[in-house]
Amino acid sequence: AARAGGLPEVVSDRESGLLVAPGDPRGLRAALEAVMGDHALRRQLSSGAIERAAAFTPQAVLPRFEQAYGRALAARALAVAA
Repeated sequence: AARAGGLPEVVSDRESGLLVAPGDPRGLRAALEAVMGDHALRRQLSSGAIERAAAFTPQAVLPRFEQAYGRALAARALAVAA
């Protein structure tokens, strides 16, 4: 994946995938060749991707959203009261 936008938040380089610089076709080719030519690397990245994906389930994400909204509301209440 390209190391751009939100992708690095989802793909952890060499743990759940391989990240390359945006607009780097040679880097992408090298990453693809590495994965295609290394069975152990494919298994490692696959396992890592499954674990990483679990961090983005609704059950895992909802508490973080609730905390973020709670902090935002508390900060707003303090700003309004001041």
